[in-house]
Amino acid sequence: MIGILDYGMGNLSSIYNSLDYLGFNAKIVKNSEEVQEVTHLIVPGVGSFSEAMDNLKEKKLISAIESHVNSGKPYLGICLGMQLLATTGYENGEKKGLGFIEGSVVPFKIDLHVPHVGWNNIDCLYQHPILSNTNNIDFYFVHSFYIVPHEDVIVSA
Repeated sequence: MIGILDYGMGNLSSIYNSLDYLGFNAKIVKNSEEVQEVTHLIVPGVGSFSEAMDNLKEKKLISAIESHVNSGKPYLGICLGMQLLATTGYENGEKKGLGFIEGSVVPFKIDLHVPHVGWNNIDCLYQHPILSNTNNIDFYFVHSFYIVPHEDVIVSA
């Protein structure tokens, strides 16, 4: 059973409908007990790092996420859901993250329009099952922040 975490941020319906269309068994989970029942966890996100961490704390979901990840069960963070894995985020001030990825979530400092919105190709740096068959496939991005890991070796693409 795939759980889609409802912590007040993200488009849950799109993810649920996509999984349903592909034939996967999924449900939206809202509390730590439900997180413990799923085999896979998807954490979506749209919004600010600091607000997301506040929501996770308020809903008492941090320890459930930590238990899920530490047990070796799959976790897929989409956009902000991935950024929350970092040690620290700097959107709307400095905020401690979940700490699974040593690194910081920082704003883009480029001479392009931010937020970055659009379709872009990715460069796979090494083979990973989730990135198989992604050659010449564009991904849709809407973001103003990105993770700067302490060690580049953890970057897949």
